[in-house]
Amino acid sequence: MQMRIARCCLSLLALLLLLPVGGLAAAPQLAPTSGQPLLFVENTGQFAGPVRFQLALRGATLFLAEDGLWLVAGEATEAEAGLTRHASVHLSFPGANAHPQLVPQGRLATSMAYFVGSDPRGWRANVPVWAGVRYRELYPGVDLELASLGGALDLRWVARAGANLAAVRMRASGADHL
Repeated sequence: MQMRIARCCLSLLALLLLLPVGGLAAAPQLAPTSGQPLLFVENTGQFAGPVRFQLALRGATLFLAEDGLWLVAGEATEAEAGLTRHASVHLSFPGANAHPQLVPQGRLATSMAYFVGSDPRGWRANVPVWAGVRYRELYPGVDLELASLGGALDLRWVARAGANLAAVRMRASGADHL
């Protein structure tokens, strides 16, 4: 079962690694859904650590942080109801801007609420939800844009004139092999 999760995670990661580097070229899409827009949930304190945005995909969750993308895939175990097994893969960008600006795009009319625990200080209401996020100046003159397109995750590199595309690198860690 754990191998199946790892394979799913690696398949999604493989699609990420095959993304074209260039202008607004078409890019592969991940986890097609029913056509509903994907929701990039802004972290206003409801998620631990350096997570800036969270995106729930079918069978996986994508966390966006300054240091890269974290893909976590999991499934319920058959033997122990309520428990899950998961695999995670970190996609980082060697040589990139260590503190890229993560800019949300396309504020959606909906919002989320997180009422966890009995202490109202930890509750979050009216959490903003976005249609996409752009890693601005991830590399000089190169942005990484993640957005919802037809209910699927669309990733694309956006390069400005004169950008050095040879500088763009991606590293996957957390996987035994690809």
